[in-house]
Amino acid sequence: MTKTPLIQNLITLFVSAAISMLMCEAAFRWWNGVSLFEPTNFARAIQVGVNTIEYGLRRNGPSHTSPRLNGTLVVGSSWAGGSDVSDGETFPAQLETILHSPVDNGAVGAYGLDQIILRAEQLLPLLRPKVLIIEAMDASIKWTAYAVLTKPKPYFTIAGDKLISQNIPVPFAPSKIRNGWFVEALKNALGYSLVVDRIMSTIDPEGWELSTERAMARIQGDSVEVSCRLLQRLKIQAEQRGVRVLLLANYGAQEVEASDIAPGAVRLVTQCARSMGYQVVDMFETLRRAYRANPDELKKYYVMTRDVPGHNSVFGNLTIARALAAALAQPAPTGVASSYESDDFVAGQGKNLIPLSESLDSFIGSTPSAEFRRLPLSPNRLQEYELQAVGGKAEHYVTSNPIELAGGPYTLSFEVAPDSVQMVRVQLLAEGPTGLWADIDFTRQVVAIDRLGVARKLSGTMEKLEDGWYRISVGATIPFGDARFIFQLAGPAGEYNFPSDNEKARFRAVQLERGQSASEYRATSGVRSPGYVPGDGENLVVESESLLVTRALATFEKVSPPPTSPQEYTLTAEGPSGEHYVFLSAESKTEGPHTFSLQVRTEGTRRIRLQLHDATLRGVIGDFDLGLGRVLLRPRGQVDGVDGTIQPSQQGWFSLSLSAQLTPGNSFLYIQLQGDDGANTFEPHGEAIRVRAVQLEWGNGPSGYRAMSK
Repeated sequence: MTKTPLIQNLITLFVSAAISMLMCEAAFRWWNGVSLFEPTNFARAIQVGVNTIEYGLRRNGPSHTSPRLNGTLVVGSSWAGGSDVSDGETFPAQLETILHSPVDNGAVGAYGLDQIILRAEQLLPLLRPKVLIIEAMDASIKWTAYAVLTKPKPYFTIAGDKLISQNIPVPFAPSKIRNGWFVEALKNALGYSLVVDRIMSTIDPEGWELSTERAMARIQGDSVEVSCRLLQRLKIQAEQRGVRVLLLANYGAQEVEASDIAPGAVRLVTQCARSMGYQVVDMFETLRRAYRANPDELKKYYVMTRDVPGHNSVFGNLTIARALAAALAQPAPTGVASSYESDDFVAGQGKNLIPLSESLDSFIGSTPSAEFRRLPLSPNRLQEYELQAVGGKAEHYVTSNPIELAGGPYTLSFEVAPDSVQMVRVQLLAEGPTGLWADIDFTRQVVAIDRLGVARKLSGTMEKLEDGWYRISVGATIPFGDARFIFQLAGPAGEYNFPSDNEKARFRAVQLERGQSASEYRATSGVRSPGYVPGDGENLVVESESLLVTRALATFEKVSPPPTSPQEYTLTAEGPSGEHYVFLSAESKTEGPHTFSLQVRTEGTRRIRLQLHDATLRGVIGDFDLGLGRVLLRPRGQVDGVDGTIQPSQQGWFSLSLSAQLTPGNSFLYIQLQGDDGANTFEPHGEAIRVRAVQLEWGNGPSGYRAMSK
């Protein structure tokens, strides 16, 4: 038998595969009602049923061939434009049927509310409508805080009390090919197959449908404040032309499912719109009521693709049209644009509300995914802290203790050095939660802010300093209650959930103050704090080289020191489970700041507790972690001047101190061992430390050790 040549086999295989694919394509097109001879690139096809007329208006049907004057004009994003439905199924088209009067659809997909309002201002003199409907959504409001959304767009900033237009005219930016020319050419060829299009749209819809990269660039601005000022500007023009204006608040299914209340940005914008005389039609309660009755009921309002909700369905658009028609049947609101007034600017008051700002590791604790530790203090420098990502894939952040705040504007400012990260996120959170988060992009040198809840007056600034440091401030108007702030590291690609790889950033000069601007940093502890008094060097511990202590479940024994060293002692936990400590007393002569200091070296535990208090039990407790170089301070009673320091020294020694205001008379100094987990009560297993240079002196900070003996 003659052997078939390889080339003939390959040709037979290719022809068979091609015929099989053509048969599948023909069958699939027949099943979906698409002609076999339809030369459509389905991957690049514009949505079927979308037809436009002059000025880019979407027509409402075949008879709608030109714009109509003196009717109703709708502007908005793709939701108002009617994505996923045909021309006659959009809510403007259905509203026209209900009203029996012209409704022109001037919506444009992917427009932010700033662009939507510019679109309305463009069309008002051309169409001279009697009624203007502006659609607003959470996304379109947030998009006002972008300078680039795939491509550059116009945007606005606020300087003083004025709106400043930016990117007008919009600069040209060529699109960047997403996957390279060969892949895009292959996608372009295969896109003519309906079979391939449906398969790839299921497997990777974004990769299949997009040919250019998604370019996005945030700006430093408050999207709600800009939206409200633009709505006011549009309302003034509408009043001059005698145009009735409505604001339609619409929502995606995910927003309806997520909460019993509408997104904060939408609530704030509808609030300001009402104050200036907009008639607001808010769809949230209608949609949420349907969801509460039956989650499947909500699906009727949206186009479902593979059980995923998209834009409004025909029924969803009909529901919106009926709501708008009902609103138009009511008298128009009487409010005017001038009724809306933005709050006056409040400058930062300069009082740092963070206690112990130079002992910040007492106020911000490490977490399983991030360590926050103080760094060795250089002379005449601010105390620096290092935030380091640790552990596996997680969000790497630390959170401050709560601070009780009265409602109003607050600004958080700090300096940061991005040692091995390109981005850092900071959050300022009040109860609700209400507040802000800000992504600090050191590459673009932008602070991109966004709101949580109904926080107002968002702000963010960035100033480049020397030696790789940046001065950052973020601010918001927040309600009464406990507030806290969060520092978070980003991964190499700007992501916030990532496996750690030694990502680090340093922080210093952290300040929270009332007001809308950052004042000069004011320390609330340490040598830079107002009223700081250096230690006077007079050791109030009598016989400091022959300490007489009272002990509990611990031994305290002298160790022979080198000739030039202070007397050393070993404190060792012993006995059953319990608290293992020693204490001694000294006499304070006058009321005022006092500092308890000593040097320690670990010999079996890295955690110890120090306490300093007077006879009234007012004072301070300090939990020291020698491994992390961290101290956690807790005041006892109503006491001022609380502080604590930890500084590494030579040969494994650490210098520790506690400070607080004491009354005259007996003062008590405690040195306590803790377990490896920081427990105060534990069963001993060799926990011990070496102690020397114990001193109590008058003043806010330690001076050099001065030995005392009778």
